[in-house]
Amino acid sequence: MFMLFFISLPFDNLPGVPQTPYVPSLDSLNVRFVGNWPFGPSYAVAYDPVSNLVFAGSGCGVYIFDVSDPDTCVKLSDDIRTMGNVLQLVYDEGKQILYLSCGDGGIEVWDVSVPAEPVLLKRKIYDGIFTFRIALYGDYIYMASIDTVVHILDADSLSMVDSFFVKDRALILFPSGSYLYIAEVNYEEGYQVLESYDISSPLSPVWLDTLYFIFLWACMDMDINGDYLYIPIFDGLLGVNVSDPSNLSRAFFYDFPGDNAYYIDVYESLCWVSASDSGGYLFDVSDPVSPLLLSVFKDTCIDCEIYGNYAYLAAGDAFEIVDISNSSLPALKTIWQLPGDMTDFIRVGDYVYAGYGTFSFGYGRNEIWILDVSSPNKPYDIMHFAVPDAVNDFFLSGMRLYAAMGDTGVWIYDVSVPDTPQVVDSFLVGIEIENLWVDSPYIYLALGDSGVWVYEDGTFNLVERVNAKNRALDVLLADGYLFVADDDSGVVIFDASNPESLKEIAVCSLMNVYCLDYKSGYLFVAGDGWSIVDVSDPSNPVKVYSSSVPRYTRAIKVDSNYCYVGAIWGEGLYVFDVSVPDSAECAGYYNQSGVWNTEVEEPYIYAHVWTKGLWIFENLLLQGVERREISSSPVLLATGDYLALEERGVFMLYDVSGRKVKEGIGREIYVGDLMPGVYFLVVDAGTGRETFKVVRLR
Repeated sequence: MFMLFFISLPFDNLPGVPQTPYVPSLDSLNVRFVGNWPFGPSYAVAYDPVSNLVFAGSGCGVYIFDVSDPDTCVKLSDDIRTMGNVLQLVYDEGKQILYLSCGDGGIEVWDVSVPAEPVLLKRKIYDGIFTFRIALYGDYIYMASIDTVVHILDADSLSMVDSFFVKDRALILFPSGSYLYIAEVNYEEGYQVLESYDISSPLSPVWLDTLYFIFLWACMDMDINGDYLYIPIFDGLLGVNVSDPSNLSRAFFYDFPGDNAYYIDVYESLCWVSASDSGGYLFDVSDPVSPLLLSVFKDTCIDCEIYGNYAYLAAGDAFEIVDISNSSLPALKTIWQLPGDMTDFIRVGDYVYAGYGTFSFGYGRNEIWILDVSSPNKPYDIMHFAVPDAVNDFFLSGMRLYAAMGDTGVWIYDVSVPDTPQVVDSFLVGIEIENLWVDSPYIYLALGDSGVWVYEDGTFNLVERVNAKNRALDVLLADGYLFVADDDSGVVIFDASNPESLKEIAVCSLMNVYCLDYKSGYLFVAGDGWSIVDVSDPSNPVKVYSSSVPRYTRAIKVDSNYCYVGAIWGEGLYVFDVSVPDSAECAGYYNQSGVWNTEVEEPYIYAHVWTKGLWIFENLLLQGVERREISSSPVLLATGDYLALEERGVFMLYDVSGRKVKEGIGREIYVGDLMPGVYFLVVDAGTGRETFKVVRLR
């Protein structure tokens, strides 16, 4: 959340790390995940000293670098692409296995014995559980999920085999010898605790001791130096004596001149503490209770690994190698630039132009990255270039690409050769541009509180401006009329036969209108839910359909007989059959929340997923697979108040619109409160998911 790390923000505002993380139940109907280009800021790093490899998390992916020559690190692979932001990397050097903690994307296990061709061994997403941190111990994995339960998993199958309760919300797990140290947080009372457990019997942890300490921001990491556990706590370094794990005691606190201390790594007599934009602090810890500050590396640092003469840094918008052979003067050796957070995108033939910047959590540069999507299962980047501001919107008109650059202005590119765009013009605006539409020779800009402004293309003279009733968030021109998404004021419709003199002719009252699409006399509206409006007579718009599923919609596109609706929270991506607009029906969905924008070229759906980059889905209904997951499923008749299951398992029951109506764990489901009709049941008894069609009878 998304996602990621860990910076000068309160803990509950960190990306991907809310106090009570929302974790969607991963489910789908007639929509298939195809591939993604999920790269973004880097918050996790792991180092293999034997093979001289670095694994650098980047958004929902991992880059593998050969760092044999620290001056010229070589990218070997970007094939590790996950279903959630990479929050932690745990490397088993002996087995050459990489374990990834991926938040709402669960845990992934990759074989990296051939670094250029990593192989996914196992992926496990846990319904309702946010995988924040993991600790590998023999044949088991301990998992913390910002909750009072620590789960114990089988390391091979990733299945849950046991769990145990801890005092407060578990954040950090650190195994050392036959002991497990757990850092926990209590938000309500404003303190943290460190607990120690004996895990010599891995499935039966034994609590040993608890140490309390006050916090400003929650700790994110810990490491050990002899008998002392080092914990960075925002503005300092806490040392805890763990020589007797049953009697934890505070040994020292080193007060930093800066703040944001979150990550730490100890190697021999050196200790590196990463303090986000305050830099990296290098200590001599040969006396473990009296750290001596040697130097400060003045660059953004998040996660870190030090080995020999080098520090390997996950630095938000870059992976960096720092020479620490002269400990009093660390020197940057190599930097590999990474994208920030995606802000918007557009397809141009077999390419995607994606805007990246500091849209979400402060890391990244304002850039446009060009991705080749000719193979949807594995998009790849071909180039990127700097732009003056974050790209809020793109519009393609012929071979000219218009990019709305924050509050700076509009930049225009010639994309006749898509992989080598050329700037041909630009003009300044000075107000945040929410969206734009181009209908030569006019450019229409939605400017929030400032309404809609119209510029003449070429001269870039401002020729018209109309005030917003609330906030102009989107503009769309169709059949000579301008439709404006005006937030709580609904859709405002203008006669645009003379773009230099727009005339308001109607308002369609809807709530939280965010974006629009149009097809054959109908306007498709996203906001608080979504609606279809008959605008065949633009002076008399008539709402013919509305739905609250999904609710928090920020993306809507219509193509052929389907409308694709994306939600930023909760439900994810939905596909509706709109062949009869006033009787739209849910035809499919993919439960991946955070969908901010979509582009459709059927059967593929391209989606900007918040903090997760570009995802590509396929509408299976266009492959002649009518309701594939359901039509082939067995039918269960529910004639009484309870529906019995063959095995105990996790279940989710949906109505025909795709709305979840029941969920739980057990061998039976109470259905006495359900109306007669058809429902769809998904059951996971630990051996995989099964889908059933349920007919509720009276």
